[in-house]
Amino acid sequence: MAAITDCPGLSHQIHPIAGFEQLTVTNAAVITLTVPQEAVMAIVNVQDQPVYSRDDGTDPTTTVGRLNKADTELPVCGSAMNRIGFIASGTDAKINVSYYGNPK
Repeated sequence: MAAITDCPGLSHQIHPIAGFEQLTVTNAAVITLTVPQEAVMAIVNVQDQPVYSRDDGTDPTTTVGRLNKADTELPVCGSAMNRIGFIASGTDAKINVSYYGNPK
């Protein structure tokens, strides 16, 4: 993927794009991210319905974890990207995940 090296108004390099995925989150099973090797951070956008997440290695449930409401974003960095899990609090939701690498 092409790296983003500058943006109007910014005087420093920004993180290059490392990948993207859209996942359907149900209330039947915890889903995890498929993290590209070069990714150092991710921005997770919650779409449609709320989801619960945990990044401590323990699976969230439909009532326990960090509540992430629809139309919100959360950053996930470093090793937490490989530990975080998501489950819908009710009906199915989607999460859109943008991955970023280190600036070159």
